[in-house]
Amino acid sequence: GEILFFVSIGPLLLILLFALPNVEISNLAPFFQISWKKLIWGSFNFSLSYIGILLLFFANVFIQPPNKSHGIVRSSLLTVGILNLMINIITVSIFGVSETKKQIWPVMTLMQVVHLPASLIERQEALMIIFWVITVFSLVSGYLYFSSIIITKMLKSKEQSYLVFPLLPIIYIPALIPSNIVEVYKWYRWLYRSTGILFLVILPFLLWSIAKIRKVGGPVD
Repeated sequence: GEILFFVSIGPLLLILLFALPNVEISNLAPFFQISWKKLIWGSFNFSLSYIGILLLFFANVFIQPPNKSHGIVRSSLLTVGILNLMINIITVSIFGVSETKKQIWPVMTLMQVVHLPASLIERQEALMIIFWVITVFSLVSGYLYFSSIIITKMLKSKEQSYLVFPLLPIIYIPALIPSNIVEVYKWYRWLYRSTGILFLVILPFLLWSIAKIRKVGGPVD
């Protein structure tokens, strides 16, 4: 995961750097013109991209001392938040709001606009797909690993590696259900919106309440 982090984040930062000359701040205007209802709904949808942070709750068990995870969580949220903000601002400021809405993957289109110096590759978006697959692989591998750990604890088994393979169909088979990109996003929105409140609000609050009741944790050094 630490190796894949630099492989996926490095090229993304490079793309954002070369995209800066094409930025037009006027495309972000007008400011503060939406209703509170749209702002709250948009904030909720945007927060769904942070569901992956749930993995840190499971990783916290293996961190010694446990209080060390506080700084890791803060730095992770800060890094992801800044990258998300940069990507959204740069993408919208280059294409505009209306054009960005028409794009399925705006960052992929952004890769076509950016011209890397001395680039020998005509289809630069192919590089983005490679980095994208690497990022997804690191996320899925994390889910598989911690899922196998949880099942191992439930079965009181001493080994968890043999449980990874049976979990693969749970990911692969549902991925075959959508027949086109429209259905993929339909399933994606339904899954994330139906589980978003559970993973982002209810589960963290439940874990925090249990920790307080059991008097787990303490002041951060």
